[in-house]
Amino acid sequence: MFKKTAIIIIILTFLSSTMFPLITKGENNTTIVQLDPSTITITEIGEIFSLNVTIVNVTGLCAWDFKLNYRNSILSCLDATEGPFLETGGDTWWAENITDSYNSTHGRARFGCSLLGQVPGVNGSGVLANITFQAKGGGDTLLHFDDTRLYDCGTPPHLIEHEAIDGEVYGKIHDVAVINVVSSKAGCPGVGDGVPYPVLCQGRTAEVNVTAENQGNNTESFDVTVYANDSIIQTFTVTNLDPSNQETRTVIWNATGWAKGNYTIKAVADQVTGEIDLGDNTFIDKWVVVVHPGDLDNSGEVDITDVVMVTGIYRAKIGDPEYNACRDVVEDGEIDISDVVAVTGHYREKDP
Repeated sequence: MFKKTAIIIIILTFLSSTMFPLITKGENNTTIVQLDPSTITITEIGEIFSLNVTIVNVTGLCAWDFKLNYRNSILSCLDATEGPFLETGGDTWWAENITDSYNSTHGRARFGCSLLGQVPGVNGSGVLANITFQAKGGGDTLLHFDDTRLYDCGTPPHLIEHEAIDGEVYGKIHDVAVINVVSSKAGCPGVGDGVPYPVLCQGRTAEVNVTAENQGNNTESFDVTVYANDSIIQTFTVTNLDPSNQETRTVIWNATGWAKGNYTIKAVADQVTGEIDLGDNTFIDKWVVVVHPGDLDNSGEVDITDVVMVTGIYRAKIGDPEYNACRDVVEDGEIDISDVVAVTGHYREKDP
């Protein structure tokens, strides 16, 4: 609501009247209300910018009132302050009402200002108000003037004929992200059951599922690199990903030749041209332990414990409550004889 004392209510009633005669100007002497700058390009979600509402070529301005509409999926109006122009004529009263959720699609910022007392009004050009916005999403929106009214200081006051020129905000946002990374071994149950961590046997493979997203409003092509620690597992290219869309790729991690140890799995999307928000270009998954072939409990020796870990859930398949991906050594979705052989074939082997 408009705030202040009872005088504010009187002034608002005064500004809302439409019964006053117009002061008509010639075509070459038109009064204009406009935005400066008239166009804004935003390049990042969260970006904050300000613009002025200016008036050009006015005579005897005593009060003004306008509404500015904008798409609330694109912008949020943060604040506004009175400009210096009307204050050159004396003390002023200022009011504002900002509603980002004016309706389901638009916000509305309403501002009003008036000189106080018996004064002649202000002539010329200057800044009526300064408004601050924040970018909420990609896309374009008009900054549309609605019901602008200018008044002189007559008795009664007259409406001043004028032209209101809309502005526009262009959202040229480039923003890609990796929103999820999960290896096929990461969900292994077994805490307190001899395997409190995901394991991958040397010489075997694991799947790594990577989901990339275009969080901007431009179609993007970019590379995503999947790492185990700082070693590259694979790089793939996401091509022509439309705004707000996602793409999931499966990368095969072949642990042949990889040293034993803990490996943190992550994926990194390359920066695209014009991208500023890089904080979400990297997604880090849990770590996976590369172990000696068949040493499922990472004890340093393939023994009867490892054999029992496989044979104890023999015939379990993906979707069965007892299935454990870390014991699916050959990564085929079922604990079968091939997994048993993959363990027993290294029976009694120890780490060097």
